[in-house]
Amino acid sequence: MEDSVASLGCDVAVVPLDLEQIDSLPAKVKEAQAPFGPIDIFISNAGISQRSYLHETRYSVIERILTINFCGGAALTIELLPGMYERGSGHIVVISSIMGKFGTPLRTGYCASKHAVQGFYESLAAEAAPHGVFVTVLVPGWIRTDISKYALEGDGSPHGVVDPGQAGAKGPDAYMPGMLRAIERRRYEAYFALNWKTRLARFLNRFFPSALRAFIRRLNVT
Repeated sequence: MEDSVASLGCDVAVVPLDLEQIDSLPAKVKEAQAPFGPIDIFISNAGISQRSYLHETRYSVIERILTINFCGGAALTIELLPGMYERGSGHIVVISSIMGKFGTPLRTGYCASKHAVQGFYESLAAEAAPHGVFVTVLVPGWIRTDISKYALEGDGSPHGVVDPGQAGAKGPDAYMPGMLRAIERRRYEAYFALNWKTRLARFLNRFFPSALRAFIRRLNVT
């Protein structure tokens, strides 16, 4: 660990881990806290997407998406909470998705994982507040990343294509200032990078859910 800090030339420690290896995560939390002490803020950002219809998808693919997107982050959160409660302070930040608010074709497993994130951390926010621990859920829409390129096909292979919607979107740097403000202000939930489709879908989901389902059936979701 000391070598990791020294090689970067600053007070940073890098602890590689695999979120699919749930049993290894408690030891990784201890390893991460060894150089600098307790973790004050935990940002859960790992994720993998999907591009396949459910009837063409192996269950193992759904299981892998759920493990990476939800179970691994939840396991790390559970490991960190007792120490945060004992100190009376801490902040859990999780990157969700607009797909955690409604579902679309080609993303059954991905949407399931993000809906799980939304429910889990909304419940945790109510539990943690009396202990001085805050929860922030960041809900992005279209951001230019490689998430669609490495999304899983029905057989578990990478999609291999950057979707047009993402290719034409702004990169993460455009939204970092707003995300940091939301964390600093301890907001529970904040939305970013919503295009006209996702803004309309969010409006319909809130006021006209039946219309949303009809809209999504006709929507190009890539």
